[in-house]
Amino acid sequence: ACEARLAQVVAGHTPILSEPAGETLAAGGKRLRPLLVFCCAPEATRGGDGVLAAASAVELVHMATLVHDDIIDEASLRRGRPTVSQAKGPDVALRVGDFLFARAFSELTRAGEPRAVQALAASALDLSRGELLQQAAAHDLDLTEDAYLERCRGKTASLFAVACRLGAMIGGAGADAEERVAAFGEHVGLA
Repeated sequence: ACEARLAQVVAGHTPILSEPAGETLAAGGKRLRPLLVFCCAPEATRGGDGVLAAASAVELVHMATLVHDDIIDEASLRRGRPTVSQAKGPDVALRVGDFLFARAFSELTRAGEPRAVQALAASALDLSRGELLQQAAAHDLDLTEDAYLERCRGKTASLFAVACRLGAMIGGAGADAEERVAAFGEHVGLA
């Protein structure tokens, strides 16, 4: 259901954006972040539209960051396929990444939970900060372990944590469960 929703969310828009976004989606991936959303939602709510919207939104944010990372890193391949930047140029890739971010937040509004949008927005800010920290520390042989872990929290662990949080939140598990599963997600992301 999540794969079908993702395909639906990226299709049918301006072809210069939706086609490369669809190709990025078709390249696959492990879909760990959506899986965490589903696993952290109470069982009775896992098939609900809100949880599905959250799982899709989290994966769309992840996809957007990959498209943007490929521009920054000047990567030519991702998952054995040409990157959007390589195939369409960095200007188009930038817009495709932005399109995926926009579609993620649009999708998450379907859950009808403003706190969910706030949580994903906070994670997106952490992702941006983590990328800036990585760029600032490029080739820094004196980088401390703490600084490295801070960057990892931003670039990776934050999205894992919010995936877990959204599953619990939208599934109605309660504030205590949200905090516990978010902490679990952060640890998984750091690992």
